[in-house]
Amino acid sequence: MQTSNPFPLSVLHSIEMEWSLARKAEAFCHREMKAKNTSGEWFLISTDEAVLLIGKTLDLRLWEKKPAKKKKKPKPERKPKKKMAEDRMHIRIPPDVKQSLKEMSDEAGMTMSSFLLRMMLETAAERGYVIQ
Repeated sequence: MQTSNPFPLSVLHSIEMEWSLARKAEAFCHREMKAKNTSGEWFLISTDEAVLLIGKTLDLRLWEKKPAKKKKKPKPERKPKKKMAEDRMHIRIPPDVKQSLKEMSDEAGMTMSSFLLRMMLETAAERGYVIQ
C-alpha cells in the first residue's frame, strides 16, 4: 500500500482472519464506503469510522446478507408506433436540400411529397425501370 501513497502510512488496527472472509468483508466495506471513495483503495474516513465499520461487518457477517434491492422507476408508457402503410416510405432529407426541394415543389405547384414522387418515377423511367 505504501508504494501507491505519497504519504507515510502506519498500521493503526489489524484483525487476523481467514483470507476468504477478509476478501468478502473488504468488498462489503468498499460498497458501504463507496460515497467516500477518493480513488481506488482510498477512502476519506476517520480511523474510528473505519474500525467501527470493519468491526460491525465482522460481528454481523454483513457480507452474507443480501443488499436491499433498489426500487426501479416505472417506465413511462410508450405510445404505440404507427404502422406505415405498405406504399409509403420515409426519407431523411438534409435541411439545405429540403429547402431547395421546397422551392422547386412550390414552383411546380405541388406538395413536396408529390414532387419527390414525380422525380423518383421520372428517374426510374429514365433508367429503364418498369414501375407498375
